[in-house]
Amino acid sequence: MKLEEAALTALEIFDTTTNGTANGGQSLYEYLNECRTSLGKRLLRDWLLNPSDDYDEITRRHDVVEILFDDVEAREQLYNNYLRQYPDVCAVSKKLEQNSANLEDVYKIYRALRMISPVVECFGNYSDNESVIKLVSEPLLVLKDKLSGLEEQIEKNVEQDPISQVYRIKPESDDRLRQLNDQLDKINNRAEKIANSLSEDIESDAVKVECNPTDGYCMKVTLKDEKDIRSANVTILDTKKNGITFINNRMEALNKEFLDAIKEYEQAQTDLTVDIMNNTAGSTAELAELTEVFAVIDVLVAFAVVSITAGTPFVRPEMLEMGSNIFELRQCRHPVVEKMLMTSSFIPNDIVFTENKKFMVLTGANMGGKSTYLRSAATTVLFAHIGCFVPCESARLSVCDGIFTRVGAGDCQFKAVSTFMSEMTDSATILDNATSNSFIIIDELGRGTTTYDGFGLAWAIAEDIVTRLDSFCIFATHFHEMAHLSVQYPDKVLNLKADVAEEDGQIVLLYQFSPGVTERSFGITIAKMVNFPEDVIQEAENTLQQLEKSDEEKEAKKLLLSLGNMNVEQIRFTLSNLND
Repeated sequence: MKLEEAALTALEIFDTTTNGTANGGQSLYEYLNECRTSLGKRLLRDWLLNPSDDYDEITRRHDVVEILFDDVEAREQLYNNYLRQYPDVCAVSKKLEQNSANLEDVYKIYRALRMISPVVECFGNYSDNESVIKLVSEPLLVLKDKLSGLEEQIEKNVEQDPISQVYRIKPESDDRLRQLNDQLDKINNRAEKIANSLSEDIESDAVKVECNPTDGYCMKVTLKDEKDIRSANVTILDTKKNGITFINNRMEALNKEFLDAIKEYEQAQTDLTVDIMNNTAGSTAELAELTEVFAVIDVLVAFAVVSITAGTPFVRPEMLEMGSNIFELRQCRHPVVEKMLMTSSFIPNDIVFTENKKFMVLTGANMGGKSTYLRSAATTVLFAHIGCFVPCESARLSVCDGIFTRVGAGDCQFKAVSTFMSEMTDSATILDNATSNSFIIIDELGRGTTTYDGFGLAWAIAEDIVTRLDSFCIFATHFHEMAHLSVQYPDKVLNLKADVAEEDGQIVLLYQFSPGVTERSFGITIAKMVNFPEDVIQEAENTLQQLEKSDEEKEAKKLLLSLGNMNVEQIRFTLSNLND
C-alpha cells in the first residue's frame, strides 16, 4: 500500500511535532505500541510504514486479533507472561555473528525455544483455524522441529550456577568439571561455616552469606545490626541502604581458593562451550525466522489489547476485495483524540460513500471538526490495513492501494518550501499516484495564494479526482462554491456540512456532520470565540456591513469566508486595504 511522507506527517503516525498536536501529543505508533518485545515494536513500525493491500493477509491478521480479542485467557497469558519474558533473540544472533556471545546468551536462546510449545498451546482451541495455522502454529512447530537438537544440547549442558549465578557448562557433562564442582561445593560449605562462626562470636543470627563470581564470598548484615559487628575483626567492603557487606581474614583466604577454582572451571569447560556456541551460531537463519513469528504474534496481541481497552472498544472491519468500491464507517472516532478528550466528550460520525459517489465536499465553520473528521477516516483506513480493529461502531471497507493526504497550511522553511509550493507538491503527488482504489483526504487546498487562484486550482484538482482518478476522497474546503461540483457531477459528488446551533446570537459547534452545504462561514463569530482583539472584530463587522449594502456583496461573502482562515495580523492588513 502506498503511504507517502505527507501522510506520515498529516496523520501523525510517528511524529507529532511537525504539524502541531492534532492527535493530542501522541503519535499513532505510540498509541498502538502495546508490544512486549523489541522485535514487535520494530515490526509495528514497519507495518505502519508499509500497510498491506493483500486481502488475504489482512484477513488473516484480523482473524487472529479477533481470537485474542475474545479469548481473555489466551490474550493475558501471551501479554503478561510469554511475550513479556521473551528474550531479544535478534540481539543474541548479532552477538553470535560477531563471536561475542557467551553462555548466558545461549541460555536466552534456550528460554526462547522453551516458549514455543506454550505459545502454540495458547491457540490450542483454534488449531483448525486457517489463519492461526498460517501465522502462528505451523511456522512455530516447523521451527521447533528444526531447532529441537539445539534445544536438547543446551538443556543437557548449560545451567545457571545456584551459588554464583553465572552461566556455565553443567558439571555432569565432564569428569574434570564434576571434580571442580565438588571443590566449589566444599568452598561454599566452608563459607557458611565462617559466617556461622562469626554469628556465634557476636551472638547474632543476622549474618548472611553472599557470593559473586568476580570477588567471591562476603558477609552481610542490615544497617540496624551494624553494632553487632563493630567488635569483630572484619573489613567493611560497602555500606548501602540495604545493608553492610564485609569479610574477615578467614573468608579473604577462602576467596583466593574460590576464584582459582572458578578460573579453572572456565578453562575446563572451554571445548564444550565452543561446540555449543558453534551449533547455536549455525542456527541463526532459523532463529531469525523464529524472531519474525514472535514479532507477528506480539503485534497482533498488541492490537487486541488496544482494541479491547479503548474507551469504546474497537470493532473488526469487514474487508472486501479491492475494487468493490465500499467505504462505510459507522460512528467513526479518532482514537487518539478520543483518548485525550475522554470517551464521553468525543462525538462520533458516520463516514459513508456510495459505490458511485466517491467524492465528498466537506464545508463548515473553522473549529467545527472538519480536520478531525478527515483524520478519523484516514486513521481508520490505516488501522484496518495493518490488521488492527478500528474505532467505529461498524465498518465495511474495500481494500485500498494507497492513502494520500494534503493537510495543513504551514510552510516548510527548513526545506525552503512555501505554503503554496507545499500544497502544489502534495497535490501533484496525489494526481500522479492515486488510483480508483486509493483514499484521499484534502484539508483546505488553495489557501497559499489569492482567493481566485486558490479557488481555481482547488476546483481543477477536485474535478480531476472526480473525473479521472475516481478515488474515494474527502475534500474539506473554505470555498463553499466547491459544493457546486455536485451540480456538475450529481452522480459522483456528495456534500456534507459541519452542523452548528445558534443560541442568543452565539453558535454552538456540534461536531456532527450531515448532508448539505454550509451557507454561512461564521468567521467573525469564530473570531469572537477565540478572543480576537475587540477592535479587529468591530472593524470587520463595520466593513462587512458596508460591503453588504453595496454591489460588492459577493466580495463581502468572500471576505467573510476568508476571515476564519486568517490570523490577527492578516485580518488587520486585509481590512485596512479595503478601507483605503
